[in-house]
Amino acid sequence: MRNSPRRVSISVMQTLVQALRPSLFWDADFAQLDDERHAAHIIQRVVERSTLDEWRATRPHYGDERMKAVVTQLRSL
Repeated sequence: MRNSPRRVSISVMQTLVQALRPSLFWDADFAQLDDERHAAHIIQRVVERSTLDEWRATRPHYGDERMKAVVTQLRSL
């Protein structure tokens, strides 16, 4: 029997940043990341380097339109 994929849900008490691995933000102070102020940086790292679980936590948080707006401006993709 095949295992279903692990879903990451973000509770009211947990922010998106807490659901992500600190190693995604090796060049930033992880404790100072704010999911709204640093949205473009977070979206970029999630798109480029995250796990599927981290993607699943990020996508509903920011929504497809906001993620699309950031991704279409990235030089690295």
